[in-house]
Amino acid sequence: MVHSLRTIGAVEVKTLFIDPLARADLPNQCQVYEVTPLLRELIIQAVNIKNVLFKESRESRIIELILDELRVLNSLDFHVPMPKESSNLYKFCLKVSKRLDHPWSVSDASLLLQISDKTVSRQFHQQLRLSFSEWLRRKRLLESMELLAQGLNVIDAALSVGYESPSSFSAMFKSRVGMSPAEYASQIG
Repeated sequence: MVHSLRTIGAVEVKTLFIDPLARADLPNQCQVYEVTPLLRELIIQAVNIKNVLFKESRESRIIELILDELRVLNSLDFHVPMPKESSNLYKFCLKVSKRLDHPWSVSDASLLLQISDKTVSRQFHQQLRLSFSEWLRRKRLLESMELLAQGLNVIDAALSVGYESPSSFSAMFKSRVGMSPAEYASQIG
């Protein structure tokens, strides 16, 4: 599956390549998942496996347990897809991405794309499986996480991504990330 990963700050990445036929019940789309402490430790063990796996070996049990854990992961709303079918919608999304501080609405999209509000909403749902407001919320969240990782304070990060009040930004951030923007910044800083 074609994908990309961009990190900011001190990050350690472990990659597992899993055969798509390993299990029929594994997730089959690109998403960001919350890694449990158990899965984290299993991955650390798995990347050190060098031998061919023998059935009923410790190594094969680790791999099977990883596959079990992958089935029950909670997905996080950190994936922000871009339109592929409509170049006009793609260009609009790029424009929005460059001006996240603007108070964007579906009406802005319909005006710029010269289509109705309903058509904008339908195109977002068809191509991205998200509403425009959810797509924008995710885009703003990821940008704010990046700004906080770069050392920007909470107020400036909130204003940079289009929130008029730091309290509404903090409430959204905490509901999506599970911690306040200040806690997040202190953990990655």
